[in-house]
Amino acid sequence: MTPTLLLAANLWSAAPTAVAPFHPSVRIFGRFDSTAKGAELSWSGGGFQVAFEGASCKVRLSSSGAILGVSVDNIRRPDLDLVAPVQDTLVEVASGLGKGRHVVELAKKTEAMVGSVVLKEILVDGKPSTPPPAKNRRIEFLGNSITCGYGILDSVKEHGFSPKTQDFFATFAALAAQNLRADAHAVCYSGKGLARNYDRSSSETVPTLFRRAVLSADARPWNHSRWKPDVVVVDLGTNDFATAPAPDSAKWESSWMDFLLRIREGYGDLPIVLANGPMLSDHWPQDAAGKPVPSLTKVRGHLRNVAKAARQKGFASVSVLDLSPNSADRGYGADWHPNRAQAALNASELTDHLKKTMSW
Repeated sequence: MTPTLLLAANLWSAAPTAVAPFHPSVRIFGRFDSTAKGAELSWSGGGFQVAFEGASCKVRLSSSGAILGVSVDNIRRPDLDLVAPVQDTLVEVASGLGKGRHVVELAKKTEAMVGSVVLKEILVDGKPSTPPPAKNRRIEFLGNSITCGYGILDSVKEHGFSPKTQDFFATFAALAAQNLRADAHAVCYSGKGLARNYDRSSSETVPTLFRRAVLSADARPWNHSRWKPDVVVVDLGTNDFATAPAPDSAKWESSWMDFLLRIREGYGDLPIVLANGPMLSDHWPQDAAGKPVPSLTKVRGHLRNVAKAARQKGFASVSVLDLSPNSADRGYGADWHPNRAQAALNASELTDHLKKTMSW
């Protein structure tokens, strides 16, 4: 071969291979919306894996704000910080890899409140391969800031929210899914409730968000047949009961039944776990007279009433899980949220509950 032809061959072999977001070598996890721009991901824990044979990988993204966890061949790499919005930006996430098949994974540590990510294209310097298969077990988590991992990486309860101290993968939800070798979807948003949000508004509650593929109300609804969980775990009530007076008991329980019916409409009759805590307390909030409202006791009683009513309406399995409340002994995350130690305890409790109720 002449030097000119050799140089041309080397240039040809080095040309990157463009991989579309929905190529067979890519596995998207979490809810997403397929648009002309690419695959949009809003919810905590959503992301993608790409498998290829080559030495490097770049991704073309747009983001309105997010922090993505990055791993290469199951080894954590530095996070990709996109809190400052970017448009159509090419980012190298792996380079200098050895020969053979590699798997690169990017996943949202931050919640939809921080922003969404649009995967537009992946560039690898080799040929696409087959991504790892999905796990055999599936759990969907519906919740609030506790499920999102608000402040979980912090250790000062007086601190406020920061995307840098949020991590879905450190939460009780993600840890329990990991313990059970299950894939997880999450629809969660800080400050949201079942019928009443932290700011006492009643719009954009979690039952409303449950219908969506991504946060935007203008996006297409989520097609629930696309991914059917084996069990749904719901942790709601903390924001509904965050301020006094407490919600009307009958109306709140009725809202729960409406939500359970909505879940059954989407997925059929599958097991549902109603979790409570760990931020609920019988010492907060206080009413106008300064008397504590026993929110923890109230919510636990309501959930047991709801589970009983659901069984009477023919639901196959609706169970209640009392998660251990936050404790000064374990410390706190930002704004009194669970820290890693609290999340690990609650993950163990949820793991045990699901092993029993699901025979896992």
